[in-house]
Amino acid sequence: MKVLECIIYLPENIKSSYTRISPITGKQMKMKSIKIILAILVLLSCETKKSGKLRKDIIGEWTFVKEVDARLSNNDNLPPPLPIPLGFIFFPNNTCENKFGFYKKFDHDRTKIYYLGNRTRYKIDGNKLKIFDLSGNKWYIQKIVSIIEDTLTVQVRDSVFSKFVRAKYKIDPNENYDKIIVSTSGCMGPCPQLDISIEKTEMCYFWVNLTLQYKECFILRLQRRTIPILKKILKRLT
Repeated sequence: MKVLECIIYLPENIKSSYTRISPITGKQMKMKSIKIILAILVLLSCETKKSGKLRKDIIGEWTFVKEVDARLSNNDNLPPPLPIPLGFIFFPNNTCENKFGFYKKFDHDRTKIYYLGNRTRYKIDGNKLKIFDLSGNKWYIQKIVSIIEDTLTVQVRDSVFSKFVRAKYKIDPNENYDKIIVSTSGCMGPCPQLDISIEKTEMCYFWVNLTLQYKECFILRLQRRTIPILKKILKRLT
């Protein structure tokens, strides 16, 4: 059996020039290394199982509820969420929909905003939720704090947390629509006044009123697959 001896040299003011510590056999060193490797494998296995559970639990549609700042004793003073759709729909194929969508300003004066779509990809590494931002062409990273029943909590900044609830709908499969009409009013700023009529014949009529001097009407035909998607969205809202 091979014996490994460790010699530690001490300062000269110590009587003995060196001392010997208990010998460690090669077998003991090997067992210690095996224990360390096993501990690392157990930790990695636990982390993998945790990530797998998060990937499974996050599938579905989530609606933004509120933002909480842990530094504040009373979060009731925070402003209410914007009256726009906020949230995500996560799919099993590592893609998701951002309900608000992605936008970018391309012009030199940055006055024109282009819609980039709302479908992107995501991934979960450990407890990190990474969503690819089409606007900045980079990954937006949030920490998943918990998914408890129908509540998702993520940490977006040091002390700021966002809460989402799982969306649930009671959809009548026999409900049908002959026409979908969407109208918006103007505002004190550049908001246009719009009237959109979508027929079940796939024709779309688009009236826009930007100013008192500029009024226009557009007619276009939608893709055949667009109508069922719009009907599905509308049923969720009713």
